[in-house]
Amino acid sequence: MKPIVGFAGLGIMGSAMYANLMAKRAYRPATMKVEVWQKDMRIIGDFVRRLGSPAPLFSATKAVYDAAMRLGYGKADTASVCAALERRSA
Repeated sequence: MKPIVGFAGLGIMGSAMYANLMAKRAYRPATMKVEVWQKDMRIIGDFVRRLGSPAPLFSATKAVYDAAMRLGYGKADTASVCAALERRSA
């Protein structure tokens, strides 16, 4: 079965490049590693906490990237969050 790839409103993750990586499950070599993005997520999270601002979409997104790290995708491309979401929905 060939995967159907269609994303609406997902920003960069909806680009043809990321859609193809996700459809093919081709997460290496990484253009942006999950472990590097985790550093950025920590900085953003610290900023949001200092502001005292609720950020439910950020929190939900961070949980998916955390799951990707737990699944061993730290050195893989950020497109590997697709695998974390697939596991979550299985």
